[in-house]
Amino acid sequence: FFVGDGECDEEGGYNTEECGFDGDDCSYFGCNAANFTFLDDGFCDGGEYNTAECGYDDGDCDKFNELYPDCDVEFPWYLGDGECDGKEYNKRECGFDGGDCEYPTCNAFNLTYLGDGYCDGGEFNTPECGYDDGDCDEFNRLYPDCDV
Repeated sequence: FFVGDGECDEEGGYNTEECGFDGDDCSYFGCNAANFTFLDDGFCDGGEYNTAECGYDDGDCDKFNELYPDCDVEFPWYLGDGECDGKEYNKRECGFDGGDCEYPTCNAFNLTYLGDGYCDGGEFNTPECGYDDGDCDEFNRLYPDCDV
């Protein structure tokens, strides 16, 4: 018998109002998460899990929400992972990717290209992007008036 056994049984009709949401094993009524085992697993899963209805991933997203209350990204674990993920992660609300982005005002399409040893030019070869994190320094020295 699975009702009230301490584990949320999502399938089999246990997680219903009639069954007391599996005898309170599934305590988040209205939570539409795809997999209840992700709740309270020690990992902020974001998206549908980081909602009031799901208890902010049953508390797993509390620190993330405290640090970045206005940061709405699909993969919160990208913040502070050591790689600048750019675009929606490289915003003030997200702490410029949790501090991963050295150039917070660089809006190039893929910030992983910065400092990869190749001058990507264009939107990368700007002061905001540190001249491709130094990759374009030699090019700019040799061709100071070449704007490509």
